[in-house]
Amino acid sequence: MDLEPRPLPVQTTGIRLSQHMKLSLRILQMAAPELDDFIREQTENNPFLEVERYAEWPGIPRGKRSAGAVRQDRAPNQQNIPAPSFESLENAVLHQLRLNGVRGALYRIASYLAGNLDEHGYLRIDTREAADHLRVPQDEVEQALKIVQSLEPAGIGARSLAECLLLQLERDRHADPFAAELVRRHLPDLAAGKLGDIAEALGISLERVKQILRRIQALNPRPVCLAREESSLYIVPDAEIRLQDGRIVIALNEHALPRVNIDAQMSNLLNRLPPRRADGTHAEFLEFYQYYQSAKGLVRALEQRKLTLKRVLAAIAEKQRPFLENGRTHLKPMSMEDVAGYLDLHVSTVSRTIRHKYVRTPHGLFALKFFFSRGFKTSHGQMIASESIKTRICDIIGSEDKENPYSDQAIAELLQAEGIPVSRRTVVKYREAMRIPSSRFRSRRSAET
Repeated sequence: MDLEPRPLPVQTTGIRLSQHMKLSLRILQMAAPELDDFIREQTENNPFLEVERYAEWPGIPRGKRSAGAVRQDRAPNQQNIPAPSFESLENAVLHQLRLNGVRGALYRIASYLAGNLDEHGYLRIDTREAADHLRVPQDEVEQALKIVQSLEPAGIGARSLAECLLLQLERDRHADPFAAELVRRHLPDLAAGKLGDIAEALGISLERVKQILRRIQALNPRPVCLAREESSLYIVPDAEIRLQDGRIVIALNEHALPRVNIDAQMSNLLNRLPPRRADGTHAEFLEFYQYYQSAKGLVRALEQRKLTLKRVLAAIAEKQRPFLENGRTHLKPMSMEDVAGYLDLHVSTVSRTIRHKYVRTPHGLFALKFFFSRGFKTSHGQMIASESIKTRICDIIGSEDKENPYSDQAIAELLQAEGIPVSRRTVVKYREAMRIPSSRFRSRRSAET
């Protein structure tokens, strides 16, 4: 009787993605400049690909999110192409990583962290969670994070306001030696104005604490906002949504990416190659045929990307018509599940489609993720998006007296008067989510008293 162990067949359930599906999903989530680089790389390695590049690349400076784009000429000679135009913070970080020579596993981890930065440059994922997702040791994630935090602008990759300030203080040669200690241990007391308690705890004079406070107030709690004003980086809109005679019109930005086709001459050459030679070999034909199949797959994936993007844009425009007609304060609550159900798509497909993509609207240029926001019920029984409340909080703070800024309670009362029954705690939550300092730090008088 044979008792030798033998492997037994195991039945498993799951979805096996074809190479074409994997390519389509990868291309779907790419930002325009990233996809442009990918197309250029594929073109250099595949003789069947023919690329028609446009003479212009319409872009919008990051500091000017208006409806009108600044046009930037692109040189037809590949050797004379200007510096890359980055559509997103993630791509700008990836560019810096490549310039600094980061390679291999560290680059893969750092690029993953770059994809989890929010619009203000804060890291929105825990290093332990990142390590679990990437299946790497947590200390490697911490090492990659230090690399990201060493990039520009100062403060990028921070996980809290305190860490953001500390990262900036590290690069400030003129910072007081006690400034970092103050931020680490006494930031709540500083926000509460307990300068005397801080002076006593640190063993320094009250005047010195005030000087440190003025230095901290000069730092930027939202580093990427400053980068947008000082940077020449460009946002490339993927599409435009506009109202024309009461109709919603959606137009993809054909200038954002080159047009990719199958080279006719190479196709004719493939047709003339015999599948088999007289000696029975067919290596040359198979090699050319694989290039041809790869080129066809790329062209199909690009067309599928356009189709899916246009469908998602149409669904967003239909559900956010009040915003298109009246502006940000009329943004409606909407989730990716809503759009996925409306289009009969998987939620992950919608997520990939909106990733790092921008659309020009009658009210300016917006990231697609801007249109997805949770709902909030007003005292009139209507639903208002949380993003609209944030916009209103920004408007209130923007118009306040800088000598006597509104407290969180005062902002809550102003919103309540407008029919939005939010609590002070909600105002604090939204204000901190937007990285707006408290009234104590917004006051021009706070450092002088």
